[in-house]
This record gives sequence, structure tokens and C-alpha cells, in this order.
Amino acid sequence: MQSITPMTPLAHFSNLIHQVYAASAEPSRWPDTVGEVAQAFGAIQAVLFTPYVGPSSGGLMFPWQVTEKDLFLYGTQYIRHDLWAQSAQRKGLIQDGMVALDEDLVSQQELLASIYYREFLSTMGVGRICSGVVFEGSPGLPATVLSVYRRPDDPFGPQERELMRLLVPHLSRSLGLMHRLNQAHHQVASLRAALNRLSVGVFLLDHALAVVHANTAGHQVLERGDGLTLDAKRRLAAASQSRVTAVRLENWLADLIALPEAERGSFSNTF
Repeated sequence: MQSITPMTPLAHFSNLIHQVYAASAEPSRWPDTVGEVAQAFGAIQAVLFTPYVGPSSGGLMFPWQVTEKDLFLYGTQYIRHDLWAQSAQRKGLIQDGMVALDEDLVSQQELLASIYYREFLSTMGVGRICSGVVFEGSPGLPATVLSVYRRPDDPFGPQERELMRLLVPHLSRSLGLMHRLNQAHHQVASLRAALNRLSVGVFLLDHALAVVHANTAGHQVLERGDGLTLDAKRRLAAASQSRVTAVRLENWLADLIALPEAERGSFSNTF
């Protein structure tokens, strides 16, 4: 049997760059690409994101091995305690191509004593960061950063710093092309990636009530075949009627969409 020759570091880097540029044309590839990048760094978590602009406002968020709960906690509670981000801004490190390791920002002793570590990072097992600034930000192009993370006892070193330095220009070109040529596409990809991280089924419908996207959990609901189906026009259908209104799901949705937007109710309006 012929043995498989391990990929050389140069071949591995070339493969990584290929994935980065492929993602510019197919933004749905970014979550997997970020995962490949993270593993090249020996990281336990990673995120490619716009730290000052959320996905709903045109920013992007492509995490790897970071739970939706932790993303929510960071955005709502711990962003103001983020010593790394505060130090990078204070030291003027948010510049195109800049690379920083955790101890370039704050000492390990200061980090371990902080609320940010004790209440947040420690719950994820994170204590080290290697971060590269893809864009410092300009009109129409939000500041964008790639950060990879390791455990407190596993620091990044010169080799990882150099890898990030080599990688960031390619990320910049790839994302720059995507921003300029396909901004709407990458916003949709970021939204769909967020929907796929949810544990509940979500279906996006067009004005004709046809399903244009179902998240991973939504596909699982349909595959179970326990009452919810798609008809020939990709519209949601259910075998039974609503116990409250005695109407079918198809009619309930049609009646709902016919109402003025302000009268459509909220999550309490259910079938």
C-alpha cells in the first residue's frame, strides 16, 4: 500500500491561501476557512469579525468553536471589560496588517486577575490571543480583525506571529474584494451562519411564502417528517389545523402576511 506523504508547511500554507480566496467568491465558505486557519495556529477558538459593526448593520462575524451564548455574553456584558481590545486601541495597534500577541497587549498576570478573564475567558478555557488587523477601517469598509485563541498555558510565539503576518494581507485582499463586489452576499452568509448556530428551526420566507432558506435545525425538522412539510411550491404545510383558530398553517401564514406590518404581532402570535 502506498503511504500518504504529509503535507509540507509550504504546501499547507498554499492550501490555506487557496481557501481564503475561494471564500471571497463563496462567502458561505468563511466559517470552514476560519476553522482551517485556527487549526493551522493550533488554536482552540477563532473569530473573523468586525468588532465595531454587527452583522445586522453590514458587519461580519465568522466564529469557530465559539458558542452563540458566549458571543451574546461578549456583546452584551464583557465587551466593556475586554483588556486586549482596550490595550490595542490605546497603544495604536488597530492599523492595517498589525499583528499582536496577548503579552504585547497586557501582561498575563494582569489578564488573569481581570474580570474579563475570571468571569468570561476562563469559562471557555481561553487565556492567549494572536490577533491580526485585516482592515483598520475606512468609509464603507469596517474595521476587521482575525483573532485566534489558546489556553493560558499554551502561549503563541514568533512562528505564529509570522504566520499571521503572512496571512493577513491575503485576508485583506479576499475580504476587500468581497466587500466591494458582493457585500449583500456576505451579509446573507453571515446571517445564515448565525442561524445555523441556533438550536431551534428557523425558516426564511419570501413574499410568496416560499422557503428561501432553512437553518440546520430547520432541515432536521423537515427530515423528521412529523407534521411539517414543504409543498410543490416550497411553501410550509402542516397536516393539522391550529387548535386556537381552526385554520391550516398555509392559510394562517397567508392571513398574517396580508396584514400591515405593524399589525402582524410578535413571537406571541403562534400557530
